[in-house]
Amino acid sequence: MAIFIPLVTKFDDRGLQGAQRALANFQNFAVDVGRVAATAITAVGVASVREAAQFETSLSKIQGLVGVSTEEIIELANAARELGPAFGVSANEAADALFFITSAGLRGAGLQKSLRHLLRVLLLVWVTLRPLRILQPQR
Repeated sequence: MAIFIPLVTKFDDRGLQGAQRALANFQNFAVDVGRVAATAITAVGVASVREAAQFETSLSKIQGLVGVSTEEIIELANAARELGPAFGVSANEAADALFFITSAGLRGAGLQKSLRHLLRVLLLVWVTLRPLRILQPQR
């Protein structure tokens, strides 16, 4: 035999409402963090693709305008990727320097030696003139 005893209680839901507000605020914060992270990842991806395209354009210029063979282009691309960062410039800047060197008619081992010297000069110029703000972009 079951006996039912009715209970009458008062429930104060202020604590529950506070927890719901805190959870909603956390959800908004998490969404904002996700948006910022997605934007940052997208920006890095876009910049990477742009840099790669510029690098390939520089190498295509060398091949098309100067007439360097595909095997030499592969060698030059590896040299630009290696030497650029070693001298504090991007691989794109090193590839652009290679264009000017190959346009002058240099080929073979002398080409990489010239690239090393040119990158050293660029680094020296940058370090020397940067404090004077001569190489700073105008705003």
